[in-house]
Amino acid sequence: MLKRIFSIIFCFIVTSAFSQNKNITALSIGDNVPDVLLKNVTNYNSSTIRLSSFKGKVIILDFWSTYCSTCMAAFSKMEKLQRQYEGKLEVILVNSFEDQQNISSRLLQINKTRTKEGLHPIEMPKLTGLSGDSTLRKLFPHQSMPHHVWISEEGKVLAITNGSYANSENVRQVLEGKKVRFSYKDDFIDFSMKRDGLFKPMISSFNPVFYSGFMPYRELSNGSSGVFKDSSKGLVRMYRPNNSIFSLYQEAFKVMRKYPRVLFEVKNWGAFKSPGIDVTDTWLEKNMFSYELCVPEKEESQMGIFMQQDLNRFFGGLYGIEGTIEKRKIKSFVLIQTKEGLLKTNGEKSNYRNSDGLKVYTNYTFGDFSNSLKESLEDMTRPIAFIDETGFTGNVDIQFKGDMRSLQNVRNQLQQYGLDIIESEREIEVLVIKDKKKRE
Repeated sequence: MLKRIFSIIFCFIVTSAFSQNKNITALSIGDNVPDVLLKNVTNYNSSTIRLSSFKGKVIILDFWSTYCSTCMAAFSKMEKLQRQYEGKLEVILVNSFEDQQNISSRLLQINKTRTKEGLHPIEMPKLTGLSGDSTLRKLFPHQSMPHHVWISEEGKVLAITNGSYANSENVRQVLEGKKVRFSYKDDFIDFSMKRDGLFKPMISSFNPVFYSGFMPYRELSNGSSGVFKDSSKGLVRMYRPNNSIFSLYQEAFKVMRKYPRVLFEVKNWGAFKSPGIDVTDTWLEKNMFSYELCVPEKEESQMGIFMQQDLNRFFGGLYGIEGTIEKRKIKSFVLIQTKEGLLKTNGEKSNYRNSDGLKVYTNYTFGDFSNSLKESLEDMTRPIAFIDETGFTGNVDIQFKGDMRSLQNVRNQLQQYGLDIIESEREIEVLVIKDKKKRE
């Protein structure tokens, strides 16, 4: 009899949980969060949890993926917040796009690349995590990340926002019951941007054929950009919501999808120095802009030039700056060949291996090896250029020990292969963002 009663209760609980998770609708600010069952939990004493397990704590749901470098760069910050407000705050990492196997595989791949580039590997923090989640993604639909959801001690949605608000001061104010002005992040407004543009005509029958314009930072946009072609109207429209001044200039002056080296010659660095993962609303509102350009299809090849002119007019008036492509003599690390005959391959299967600080390039194209040196030594913003003047185009077998960011170590390693790096100056084209000269 007791066994039967237990079975009935168990079935009721499972059925209720299933029904509850099935009938999920998206939540808004102020809504109560349903006590749904969450699975595939890591760094917790159970493989399943309910949000009610953290009642009495402020919860931050940090939606992330391995394709979001900004998300992973903030791991240490989120872990520090958790430690600082132990017992009062619960940070839960939620990956709705990848299961645990995918996450592990991707991190292995990413860390191989980072090690190759001389960077520290990414380590997962010891925070409660969910992988392969679908439940919370239905409650809080999103497309871009970081995507943060703040939940009060009582289980109400406090904020749906980006990752910039996750700082000690905001957590403290929320715990003290004070109101924090969170911006609202709505990823799905971008669909209407793509269709209608940032500047929607007042009368729908209007068909503007050539225009451009700027708008200040918009809280409702996640910042994704794109180009929309409307062949029926013969128009091409570029839209770039919530971009920094720097990224707008890079876009305008890029050639064949490659961004130029940049040299800053400005007194006011405030508009270009982003605070990174600790960016504030004040900085965003002052230094982020939305830009849109619409042209006839036949003018598509001129869009970069039109954008350059727009940026120089607008930011010239606002900040007194301008951007131009100029030939400048800049410091360069020049790769040269000092002795022929030492670069060769035994013709084994092409492979790259990195183990215990030893990088082994087997039957590797010299161009790819040269690019790995370029990525380690070049500084695009000072700028310091890396230039390969060896003229060598074949495949090579090369073993490389130690830090590829250390110029002296690189030189020591290269010399056994008849290579060297000299420091010199070369005249190359760079994007110069500079203060405009005042007219007499």
